[in-house]
Amino acid sequence: MQSRSAASPPESDLAEAVRRVEEEKEEFLSIVAHELKTPLTPLKSVAQLLRLRLARARRGERELDLDSLETNLATIERQVDRMDRLVTDLLEVSRIGRDRLELILERVDIASLVRDVVQRWTEATAEEGRHRLELEAPPSLEVTADRQRVDQILVNLVGNAVKYSPHGGAVHLRLEERPGEVVFTVRDGGIGLAEDEIALVGREPFVRGRRAHGFAGVGVGLYLSRLVAERHGGRVEIESEGEDKGTTARLILPR
Repeated sequence: MQSRSAASPPESDLAEAVRRVEEEKEEFLSIVAHELKTPLTPLKSVAQLLRLRLARARRGERELDLDSLETNLATIERQVDRMDRLVTDLLEVSRIGRDRLELILERVDIASLVRDVVQRWTEATAEEGRHRLELEAPPSLEVTADRQRVDQILVNLVGNAVKYSPHGGAVHLRLEERPGEVVFTVRDGGIGLAEDEIALVGREPFVRGRRAHGFAGVGVGLYLSRLVAERHGGRVEIESEGEDKGTTARLILPR
């Protein structure tokens, strides 16, 4: 009869570990499925409404309202962008996990990039009218970076500030130059983070603050932003004075 190695874990421990992995996998698939399905409902509703309006216009029952048409198309665009960000983030996490994340480095005007991202989020939040994005940035500021991936970090950081500020208000954004580096700061007045959560969020995929679980998202944006920043030789920092006291996120990149 063979003796069990002293270093081998008990079968009960292995079974428990397998069970936990299976539970985490099921939870992950459930969250991703929910996040992908959620935008489909308004997309289908708007598509049905557009078909109805077009049919009425063809029958001569009502003229086509171009303003309403533009609003409907903007809704479709926002929901598609939401799905695209989720899929892109998940693909990037997969690439990082297989050590296949490649950077295409070039001289990038990060000030122009920041203004473009802020403009996109301003347009995306205009219909609700709850948020006010206030940007302070120099006319131009160059860094050596991967343009597409830095854009992805900026979108995630600004998007988090908007998402986790459900009551709206000002989101303060500042881009500045420091010796040997550039710093992009996003400060919101939203739900904030408890002290014990600050060291956890962004360190592993699918980890979010306790109060963030009531919001859309799967918890990969900040994790991905941190890893991409570190690949650039930079970092992402998170600060909060506590729940309901807002959050400050910083992207720091070498020049």
